[in-house]
Amino acid sequence: MTKRLELEEALEKWLPYIEKTATETIPLHLARDRYLAEDICSTMDQPPFNRSAVDGYALKAEDIKEATKENPITLTLSDTVYAGSVPHIALNHGQTIHITTGAPIPACATCVMMQEHVKINEDSIVVTRPLKETINICPQGEDYKKGHTLLEKGSKLEAAALGLIASTGIAQVKVYKQPRVCLLNTGSELTNPGEANTAAHIYNSNGYHIRALIEQCGGICIASKIVVDDQASLSEAIQLAVKEADLVVTTGGVSVGNKDLMPIVLNQLGAETVFHRLALKPGTPVLGAEYENTPILALSGNPLAAYVTFMLIGYPAIHSMMSEQTVPYRRVQAELAQAFPKKSPTRRFMAGQFTAGKNGHVQITTIGGIQGSGRLCGVLNCEALIDIPAGSPPIEAGQLVDVILL
Repeated sequence: MTKRLELEEALEKWLPYIEKTATETIPLHLARDRYLAEDICSTMDQPPFNRSAVDGYALKAEDIKEATKENPITLTLSDTVYAGSVPHIALNHGQTIHITTGAPIPACATCVMMQEHVKINEDSIVVTRPLKETINICPQGEDYKKGHTLLEKGSKLEAAALGLIASTGIAQVKVYKQPRVCLLNTGSELTNPGEANTAAHIYNSNGYHIRALIEQCGGICIASKIVVDDQASLSEAIQLAVKEADLVVTTGGVSVGNKDLMPIVLNQLGAETVFHRLALKPGTPVLGAEYENTPILALSGNPLAAYVTFMLIGYPAIHSMMSEQTVPYRRVQAELAQAFPKKSPTRRFMAGQFTAGKNGHVQITTIGGIQGSGRLCGVLNCEALIDIPAGSPPIEAGQLVDVILL
């Protein structure tokens, strides 16, 4: 029997078959959660001028260096500068200019006194404390300089990134196109929700669950179809799918039963099998292949198994099509909140949720107790996958475990 590949070995073989999607230039306001196809460099200093950090009074620090409550200093109010306006005059000794937050600092002013710290008269202010130079002034270029690389190619455009790009005046960005994914749910027992069901049929939960995951990961699900367990039907569906999609994902029919036809059909089509059957559970039968220059990921039909292997293999594939980073998940350690009584002869992944920890450690708990590969309830509100190595004995509560953040 051929030795089953480890997850990491499968990814190493699989990802070279994943090609970047084409690029497109889109308006910035439509770019949330997209991935940059170029570096973003600043077009200007930010802030573009020395600006006030507070509402107050711009003045010369040397004019008030002797100011105390016992020795108050009066400065003549000579002008007002609001955010969005330009100072009209430069400061002379003994003068001050009323200024609002974000307004340009007038020429010759060296600091800004907060208005709460002065006494305001009709045409002057009284200062009773000194202030050092540059206090309450944001200098030009404090945030970033012109030409600075703000975001690198492959970065995900989350809210803060969009704001950063907007701050330098850029209205459009070059991004990778979202991968077009075709989802084929195989099984003669499947019925779509809303249709009449018989005692021998089940509703197609994978069609909705995996489709949502594809879109959550950044892909566009261009089709989601049920395909019966028939070689001709499966062959036709795959041949049509690879003509339109950047990635084909299937569920069901990938194991060793009489109706598990996916490996047979792919072989008959001349597809190249990259991996089949991994050293993990749930989802051992997962298969990766390439046909007509299109990667195909064939998942188990069991909902929990399909979820786990899609997140471990399908998500990195979609991510790699849009980003320079190949494996998008991060690992941490956490305390297992409750004991897990089973041995793990094979590497096991369990869905988990984080809970309040003790002794400075983050805790994670499994969802729904023992998780069977067909139990979709086991991934409700899943935040992470607990990675239990092969050969592990039962795990006691409080033991540290490796966790993949989702």
